[in-house]
Amino acid sequence: MLKVLSIFLGLLAFSCAASLYLDEVSTTTVPATCLFEDEMWGAEDMRKFYFCWDNVPIESECDVGYYFVKNATDYGCLPAKLMNPECVNLDVTVGPCTGNNLLQPQVSEVLTDFWLCPEEGADPVQLTCPENKVFVKQDGYLGCFDWQTYRSVRGCPAQ
Repeated sequence: MLKVLSIFLGLLAFSCAASLYLDEVSTTTVPATCLFEDEMWGAEDMRKFYFCWDNVPIESECDVGYYFVKNATDYGCLPAKLMNPECVNLDVTVGPCTGNNLLQPQVSEVLTDFWLCPEEGADPVQLTCPENKVFVKQDGYLGCFDWQTYRSVRGCPAQ
């Protein structure tokens, strides 16, 4: 079990290190100028949005379990159950620490978190990705990645 945990932590470290290069290319900082003067607009991180105050963009964040949406029918922070199911993790059940659950981390309803089994029969432990990273377990992706990668893999377009 220790070998499996060591391999996963090594892969997680590699994933985070590889994404450092992407952070230099695509930043998650507040824009220098307002995109709209009288409307909110979404950030790459689906929980965050911006609005303009005295010509200065201000970043804000939806409450836990809510995500920012701006489209033809919805505008604002919506609960996860009203989101496109491709964009969020709904009805996540954390399995026992046996079988395949021992071999790789499991998704969490909190997009930036994941569940990891430390050993056979133990209780799963909820861990959080590094800042500005989101957990992906789909189509060969496994680990913490930037929001742009998450949206691309999950088929969840930016607002």
